[in-house]
Amino acid sequence: MKNLILLSATLLLVLHSYAQIVNIPDTNFKAALINHSPVIDTNGDGEIQVSEAGSYNGAMSVSNKNISDFTGIEAFVTIPLLYCDNNQLSTLDVSNNTALMQLRCYTNQISTLNVSNNTNLELLACSNNQLTTLDVSNNPVLSDLNLNLNQLSILDVSNNPALYELSCPNNQLSTLDVSNNTALLYLCCYSNSLTTLDVSNNTALTSLSCNSNQLSTLDVSINTTLTYLDCSINQLTSLNVKNGNNINFTNPFPPGPPFNATFNPNLYCIEVDDSTWSTANWTNIDSIAYFSNDCTTGLPNELQITELKVFPNPTTGLITIQAENINKIELSDIQGKQIYTGKETEIDLSQQPQGIYIIKVTTNKQTITKKIIKQ
Repeated sequence: MKNLILLSATLLLVLHSYAQIVNIPDTNFKAALINHSPVIDTNGDGEIQVSEAGSYNGAMSVSNKNISDFTGIEAFVTIPLLYCDNNQLSTLDVSNNTALMQLRCYTNQISTLNVSNNTNLELLACSNNQLTTLDVSNNPVLSDLNLNLNQLSILDVSNNPALYELSCPNNQLSTLDVSNNTALLYLCCYSNSLTTLDVSNNTALTSLSCNSNQLSTLDVSINTTLTYLDCSINQLTSLNVKNGNNINFTNPFPPGPPFNATFNPNLYCIEVDDSTWSTANWTNIDSIAYFSNDCTTGLPNELQITELKVFPNPTTGLITIQAENINKIELSDIQGKQIYTGKETEIDLSQQPQGIYIIKVTTNKQTITKKIIKQ
C-alpha cells in the first residue's frame, strides 16, 4: 500500500512538472527560444517552463527563423518588444501579451491580427502580409504604424491621437481619415484608391507621399511645416502648396525630389508662395502645368491653359508671348538677374548664353511664371 501511494505521488509530480512546460509545437520556434539571447531557458533543461516564460521581461527576437506556428507566445505575458518578422506565420495572437510596446511582424503571411488588448503598443510594423482589416482603435499610445504591402480596404486610426508616423502604401484603401491625428509628422499613403485626402488638421505634418491614387484636389496650405510632397500620378485639377514654407522643401526623408506633381493630366495652375522661385527650383511638373501666386478660383482649366503661351520653347533666339490683358512681362536668368521688363510680346534671346530663363507675365487676372530654355 505504501509503495502504491509513493508511486502515485511520483506520477502526480511528473504530470505536474510536464503541466508547467509551455506547449511549443513549432520546432523552429522552440529552438529559437531555447537558444535565445538574453537567456529564456534559465535552468538549461531544453524546455520553456511557464515560470520562465512568465518571468521573462526582455525583448523577444525570433526573426528569420522559418517559424510557421507561434503557439506558446501567449505564455510570455511581460515581454515589451516582439520581433518575429521574416517568418512564415499565417496567424498571430498577441492578446495575452498586454505589456507589448513594440511589435514587428512584417514579411509573413498573416491575414488576421488582433491588437485590441495591447493598449501599451507604441509601434506596429506589419507590412508585407495579407491583412485585409486592422483595428487599432484600442491603442491610444500608438505612435508608429507601418502597413505597407497588405490588402487593407479599411483603416481606422481615429482613436490614435499619438500617431506621428503612418505608412500604409500599396493597399486598397478608398478612404483615409486622419483628422484626429494632430501629432502626425509623416504620412505615406501612396498606391491606394484614395479619391480625397484632408490634411487640414495635421498642422505638424512634414512629409506627405500620396502619389498613385485618384485624388482630384489637394490643399496643403495649412501645413506650414511641410517640407516634402509627392502627389504625382493622380487626377488633380487643383493643387494649393502655398504654405509659406516652400523655400524649406528638402528631401532627406523620403528620398527623391522634395516636390513632385507629375502625371496629373488635368492640372494646370499650381498655387505656391513665389511662382518665380518654384519655377526655378521645382522641375517635377507636367509640361502643361505652371506655378502661380494666385490660381483664380472657378476659372475653367481650358482658359487657364490658353492664358499664357510662350514659343518656341526651347528657343535659339526669338520667343513670342501670347496672353490676354498683359500688364507686365519680366525675364530673368536662373540666378534672378533681370534681363527684360516691359510689355513687348517678342523678346530676342540670341545674345544671351545658353541655359534656363524665367519669364513672369502679369495679367489683369493673375501672375504666371514659366521656364524657358535657351539652346
